[in-house]
Amino acid sequence: MVKTYFSQHCGALRRALALTAALWVCACGARQSDSAALLNQEVPSPPCLSANDPEGTTAPGDRIAPGDLLSISFYLSPEFDQNIRVRPDGDVELKLVGELPAAGRTPAQFARDLDQAYGHELLAPQASVRIADSPNRRVYVEGQVAHPGAIALQPGMRVIQAVAEAGGLTEDAGAANSILIRHDACGYPHGSKFDLQSALNDSNGEEDIALMPADVVVVPRSGIANFNLLVKHFVKNNIPVDPYLPIPIP
Repeated sequence: MVKTYFSQHCGALRRALALTAALWVCACGARQSDSAALLNQEVPSPPCLSANDPEGTTAPGDRIAPGDLLSISFYLSPEFDQNIRVRPDGDVELKLVGELPAAGRTPAQFARDLDQAYGHELLAPQASVRIADSPNRRVYVEGQVAHPGAIALQPGMRVIQAVAEAGGLTEDAGAANSILIRHDACGYPHGSKFDLQSALNDSNGEEDIALMPADVVVVPRSGIANFNLLVKHFVKNNIPVDPYLPIPIP
């Protein structure tokens, strides 16, 4: 009797686990089926970082997080300007006014908080806030650029700006055969060709692509013939983010 009871329940548990695994594989497989769609995702426009920013214009993903380095400035009172790191508890220690909670706020919202906090000290604070560096928001530029490596992802940053931050292209760069590697919601990387040369020649900026956290831009050497082999090499060997761990979507 006991043996039969446990056999029945273990069998049900195995079937439930198998069904859960199958659903997860199907979900991830569906996301991997069209890597080009990832590059067409709508990315929010750059937020207004001033305290005068109207309600709702700042993208939800551009929120302050613990570890972020904030650049705080006051239009008419530069003596109160400071760069400060958000503590693990989400607060910052400021001149004159002391501690204020910052994590979870957008730069524009926190700028309004500063205006209110400094209203007793300054006639018109007019604070502005910028996320100068964020450990959780980085992109990577690799290959034929002057300074390959990690770049702090600024709100609204696009490929051309990231390449410029990496020191620009080298003389051997094959910009027309560049690669943009992006992770899907399951954490898997997908590489797609990106014609950086066309983007550089486009005065309207329509060919440029907005970047997302953990994106990788690869500029190969000119004369590369096997594009698929190049994508495979960077996805499997040089990707700076573990492709089997989910990437948080802001």
